[in-house]
Formats: sequence, structure tokens, C-alpha cells
Amino acid sequence: MRTGTTLMELVVCLAVLVAVTALATPRLNELGDRVEVRSVREELVGLMTQARAVGVARGGATLVLESEPPAALLLARDSLVRSVRLGRTALPPELLLPAGRASTAFDFDALGIGRFASATIVVRRGRAEAGIVVSSYGRVRRR
Repeated sequence: MRTGTTLMELVVCLAVLVAVTALATPRLNELGDRVEVRSVREELVGLMTQARAVGVARGGATLVLESEPPAALLLARDSLVRSVRLGRTALPPELLLPAGRASTAFDFDALGIGRFASATIVVRRGRAEAGIVVSSYGRVRRR
């Protein structure tokens, strides 16, 4: 008597494996999109907080957000403090800025108070979406 598997048993196992993979792939892609979108949102919240702190420390700061490619520049008195490419993957999320602009700037004074209109920034990739609402004084709320 021989031990082992037959060709038919291997084919059936591979067919089951392919079916399970086909069912799991879309869910894993959605999960990856959600994680990436939330990561970029938290990075934006951190940049806003850092911009307020730099504004207090250096007498003013400006955070410039660009939608294509998604990036952020933190400036203090016209000198570059930090430059960040938003998104960690080869397919970065879409950054939707207020009024459909390609870039927008948030200015903070020496007291850390923003001097701009309230804005909503949305980060989107696939069906996943997250955003922040920035008040006219520079406070950030996640949505």
C-alpha cells in the first residue's frame, strides 16, 4: 500500500485554496484602504498640532497642503521646517482640499491661533474615506 496524495486530491485542494483567496482579496484591499486613509488623517492632525507649536515657538508658522501629489510643507518665517509626503504606499490616497483647490495654506500666529476660514479636508482611497475639520482658530476635529 502506497502513502501520499493523488493528483485529483491536489487539484481539489488547489481549487478550494483559489476560491478562498478570491473571496478574501476584496476584503483585504478594503482593509488596507481604511488603514492607509486613517494613517494619513492622523498624520494631518499631527502636522496641524506641530504647526501650532512651531507658530508659538517661532512667532508664526504656515502649513501648506498640496493635493497632487499629497504632500505637506511646514514653514516658519519662510524657512522650511518639515516636508512630508502623505501616504506610505505606491498608490497614495486622494487628498480633497476645501473648494477643490490644488493647495491650501493654514497660517498660525505667535499665540498658536489660526487665521483662516474653517476647512474640511477629506482623505479618500477606494471606498474608504476619513477627514478632519479645522476650525478658523486652528482646532482639529476628526470625522
